[in-house]
Amino acid sequence: MGWPYVKGGENMRYKMVVLANALEGQDAEFNRWYDEQHLDDVKALPGVQTAERFKVAGPANKWSYLTLYDVETDDLETFGAEIERRIGTELMPSTDSIDVETVFHAMFIPITREKDRTPLPRM
Repeated sequence: MGWPYVKGGENMRYKMVVLANALEGQDAEFNRWYDEQHLDDVKALPGVQTAERFKVAGPANKWSYLTLYDVETDDLETFGAEIERRIGTELMPSTDSIDVETVFHAMFIPITREKDRTPLPRM
């Protein structure tokens, strides 16, 4: 899978973004797995603070589902390696209902402050 890494500092905040689709005709099973299994599995990772899912409003262009995770870590490379280690194990079982060919994931760092939208210094 491979995770993009940014050398951060102590207590860096990230948004982990995951875009995905269910296989055709598998939306119900995909959503059951995501809501009842996968969100809790990901939230069990050290540093994951919150998880929230969204469905596209209107016709899907490329992806139908978005998941946002708030992550705090001082070692993003280790965080990504731990996800890789857990995927497909009893700690993070997968599902046959996900279209693995369309999954997109990335880690983002904030560039504005959360409340006042004041730009942060660029890295």
